[in-house]
Amino acid sequence: MLRATLVALLLPLSLPAQAPRALVREAELRKAPLGVALGALTTAAKVVPGRQDGQYVEVALEGWVFNGSLADDRREGFDLAIAAANGEWVRAAPNGAILAKLRKGTLVTRVEKQGAWTRIRRGGWIALANVEKPAAAPAPAATGPAPPPAQVRPAPITAQ
Repeated sequence: MLRATLVALLLPLSLPAQAPRALVREAELRKAPLGVALGALTTAAKVVPGRQDGQYVEVALEGWVFNGSLADDRREGFDLAIAAANGEWVRAAPNGAILAKLRKGTLVTRVEKQGAWTRIRRGGWIALANVEKPAAAPAPAATGPAPPPAQVRPAPITAQ
C-alpha cells in the first residue's frame, strides 16, 4: 500500500501528450544542463522533450548497442557502461540507423538483450535550440451555438 501511494505521489496528475520531435542539427547529450558531455544525438534521433531548464531540455535516448562495447558497471542507478575506447554508436535497431554516439564510460540502463545486441536507455539534456519547434496548434473551435444564417433580402423593384 505504501509503495503504491509513493508512486501515485511522484507521478503528475496529467501528462500532456507530446509527439516525438526531430532534431534540426546534431545535439550534444549532457548529464545535466551545462554538465558533462555523454555523447551526441544525430538528426536521425527523435526526442520527446521533458523538463526544461533554461536553454536545455531533458530527453531520453533508447536504442541498440553491440554487446562487445558494453561492460557491467553498477553506479548511479545504472547497470552498464560504454566500454569501447572510441565510444559506441546507438542504433534504432540492431545494425539499424545511427541515433547517437555515446562516449566511453557513459552509464546506461539495459532494457533487453537480443543475441549480440543490447537495447539501452539513457536520459540527458540537450540544447533546446536543437529541437524542432512544435507545429502550430490549430485555432480552437468556436464554442457555443452557431450564429444564425445571414438573411438575404430581395432587391427593391424600381420603375424605369
